[in-house]
Amino acid sequence: MKSRKRETSSGAILAMLSILPYPFIRFRAIEEGIVETLVNRLKHQKKCLIAAYAFSRILDYENIRKAMFELSAPDYIVGAFKQGSFNGTVENEHGKEVLGRLMRNDDLRAAVLEAHIIAALCTMFKKGEAALNHAAFDFLDIMSNYPDGKELIKESKRSIFHAIVTALDHQKWTSQKNAAIALHTLFGIRDSSERTFVTQEFQSVILEGIPRILKLLVHDRSYRVVGGAAALLALSDDGTVRARVREHADFKFARSGYFSKSIKLQYHDSDPREEDVHKMLDTLFAAMEESPQHRGALKFPEVHQMPARSALVTSLAILSCVFYIPCGLTAMLAGWAIDETATSRSPT
Repeated sequence: MKSRKRETSSGAILAMLSILPYPFIRFRAIEEGIVETLVNRLKHQKKCLIAAYAFSRILDYENIRKAMFELSAPDYIVGAFKQGSFNGTVENEHGKEVLGRLMRNDDLRAAVLEAHIIAALCTMFKKGEAALNHAAFDFLDIMSNYPDGKELIKESKRSIFHAIVTALDHQKWTSQKNAAIALHTLFGIRDSSERTFVTQEFQSVILEGIPRILKLLVHDRSYRVVGGAAALLALSDDGTVRARVREHADFKFARSGYFSKSIKLQYHDSDPREEDVHKMLDTLFAAMEESPQHRGALKFPEVHQMPARSALVTSLAILSCVFYIPCGLTAMLAGWAIDETATSRSPT
């Protein structure tokens, strides 16, 4: 007969919450390892949200809270947040509500703020993933309601900006686009009528960091140019941003070099296509005019990677170097290989 691991079901956890107001029941819950079970669930991506929900309902009990801290629950809450687990829903509540209720407790909030939370936020933004960015926005919004949370935002804003710029420097367009949207959100362009504490703090940092974004725009690698252009395009609805960008020497250099066709960008495997880079730059330079037409919702030109070379094309290139095959013959064979690859990939 198969042995079954003892495990508390989600239904049992929810039922337990209704009887925990009784002191004796709370004592027995700790003695029987119920709190330990919940803490262990915080370690698992699929189970952590229900555990966090349960803790958010019983945090006010001092003995429960003490047991949580002894089992390092704050560290596991940060771990669950770092992997985006609070983006989900539990018991008809969004994870942001659960996290917000957890953070109302001063002791737990203080422990979370000490649990390498700035490093966690930076790691999330560096990945350039929309879900993780959304989770980070929710956390910053929650923290802005508390004095110690506001201090965290002030302390971390430059590190977070640098993390977003790192994502702009990613060779993957999706990561670059999500990083640009993150700047758009933190600057407050999405809803400029309502300036929050978070946007007020980040506006100054982003304005100060424009020269760093412009360094991407004047790089010789095409994907970095796209990352810088996407970020500036995401911020271009703001008149102050446009003025600072237009006045900067790097922007003037990039614009004059682009229209005079004196700048030659490098294109390697997985880089964006040349025509897509041109569309991005055309859109950016038009958006940076003094009085551009309002674009409405943020929208980027489409960006695609260059078609991957087939193994046959790569082999021919190597053979031409090793055996000194004439360039004309190599080009003819490579062209034939590309045609064959395109034919084999086309739908029937």
